[in-house]
Amino acid sequence: MSGVEKQRWRVEQMLPPDLPFDRFHANVLNALRSNAAVLDATPTSLIEACMKAAYDGLRIDGREAAIVTRDMTYSKNTPQERKVTIATYMPMAFGLIQQIYRGGEVKSMYADVIRENDVYEVLRGTNPGIYHKPLLSGERGEIIAAYSVATLKGGEVTYELLDRKDLGDIRGAATTQNVWKGWPGEMAKKSAIRRHRKTLPLGDRDIIIKDSEETDLYVPEGNRPESLPAPAQRQAAPTRRQIAQQVGTESGVDMELDDEPEGEVVEQEEKPKKGKSAKTSTSRENVNREEKCQQERSPDADLPEDEDAWRTWSSGLQDEISAAESADAVNTIANREEGRLAAATKERSSFLRGLITDRLTDFATGDQP
Repeated sequence: MSGVEKQRWRVEQMLPPDLPFDRFHANVLNALRSNAAVLDATPTSLIEACMKAAYDGLRIDGREAAIVTRDMTYSKNTPQERKVTIATYMPMAFGLIQQIYRGGEVKSMYADVIRENDVYEVLRGTNPGIYHKPLLSGERGEIIAAYSVATLKGGEVTYELLDRKDLGDIRGAATTQNVWKGWPGEMAKKSAIRRHRKTLPLGDRDIIIKDSEETDLYVPEGNRPESLPAPAQRQAAPTRRQIAQQVGTESGVDMELDDEPEGEVVEQEEKPKKGKSAKTSTSRENVNREEKCQQERSPDADLPEDEDAWRTWSSGLQDEISAAESADAVNTIANREEGRLAAATKERSSFLRGLITDRLTDFATGDQP
């Protein structure tokens, strides 16, 4: 998958030491070969799903994590509605357990669900435990509980159990119900593991406390990280000063001034030789440019209605930015979408604004795919 290969330097910084890039990439390619429907998804959503798997340190192999698709309707800023297929990253219960194993403090762990017609007994107090005998034939009934059992390095056994009300509360807190409707058993198991993870010793290693899916589904928007953590040795994008030295200031690209000194920067105006014509002209140009930007921006009220609509908008916008043929086209898109970018979650807005900056950098440096 060329998109992941191009982001190799970023993916390598996210992956844990026991999961090298080549193995991760091979799992991605194998997943695409075994599930051709994934290839119908938008490239940007597919790459984003792979990046989230890398952040969680999980293989996309159907056991630790998988890529699932869903069809959405995209109608923002287009003459006609169009159907798009979105790729979504989904960690599995086995994958969440693999994350916990990396800490070295948990020797074994598993999770399961209890259904209405299963035989079960839950003990609390000084001798706690769970006895569960699944019904092997016939109708097992609805899920009434989920549990996770872990054996620690020292031999101690701990467990976490979620009853029907607990599962209902967790499901109700999700920003979208699609994943719960599609995989209720797997989501119930993962919910038990996530609750259990809060009380398990995770060791001294850098263990993920909240996986990407949990953040997307349950963490309030104001508490979400602005973006995936930056790599430790990130390859710095060229600054505006460096671009000016390469292609000249006529490129007119508005980028982050990474090499500017901290503190307030006061721009000096070139004083006109006579009168105020130069300053007045500059002010008028700034006002006209701002008015033009305001006209191109979409109204704040025209916002996606729910999380699924936000994801569809985000995926469509990523494709539009990637397909832009000039820096002017990218700036036009950015101005038009400013209202929605400002209203989006910090994580989504940061990602999209970063994509815009990267695309402008491509045009400024001539590094076109």
